[in-house]
Amino acid sequence: MLYQAPPPPPPPSPAPAPGPATAPAGPLLRRSARIAAKEAAKKAARAEARAKAAAPNPPPPPPPHKSETELNIAEILRFRIDDVACEVCKEFGDQCEGDACYARYLRGPVRRFDRAVELREAGDMGLGLFLKDDLARPIRKQEMLGQYLGELVPASGRGSRIPNYTYAFDLGGVATVDAREFGNYTRFANHHCKPNVGVRMAMIGRRQTILLEANRDLYPGEQLFIHYGRSYFEGRRIFCLCDAISMPHMPK
Repeated sequence: MLYQAPPPPPPPSPAPAPGPATAPAGPLLRRSARIAAKEAAKKAARAEARAKAAAPNPPPPPPPHKSETELNIAEILRFRIDDVACEVCKEFGDQCEGDACYARYLRGPVRRFDRAVELREAGDMGLGLFLKDDLARPIRKQEMLGQYLGELVPASGRGSRIPNYTYAFDLGGVATVDAREFGNYTRFANHHCKPNVGVRMAMIGRRQTILLEANRDLYPGEQLFIHYGRSYFEGRRIFCLCDAISMPHMPK
């Protein structure tokens, strides 16, 4: 038997020449998608801005109603009683000159009062408020002595929790004047059941204030007394020891 060699393998097919169609397409598609998404976001933002500009602005909400017990300090200073005349110009409400009257009050009664009084030891009462011995003239009945000053505390704040504090005065239910840390000479006036100084609400330059005035003629060297009120003693469960009555007693 004759030997026959196997046929040779066929030659390999030539590789196709590379061209533009064979470039990878994935990165290009992702880049195009990102650009399209950014453009769509910009269009949406512009449309939203145009819609907001075309829509009417809603009216602002009405301010919350404030009662007299919710007034802040600036409003307390402006709070006034229109049926009470100013102590300086004797005019009512808007007819009063306002700050000009208050400035005249500071230059007149306040300055005279500051020069007329001094603090002295008053026995068991501690410090007391006295007229100076060298006072040039007596202080006449109903003459203004000074304004009770202190920190203004709205009635809804800390003032509502210190009604019986030694240095606290009620300012017409609107606020408490607390002279514990801030005040003037008037905070040192002691109590007496027959006081020679009266305390009343007044208007000075369109400002509601607590005014001290002489109940009678006052002479050099006298101690100045006011009436603290019965509730002051009842709240502390103490009795008054002044010499109006010869024994401990509850003020009327």
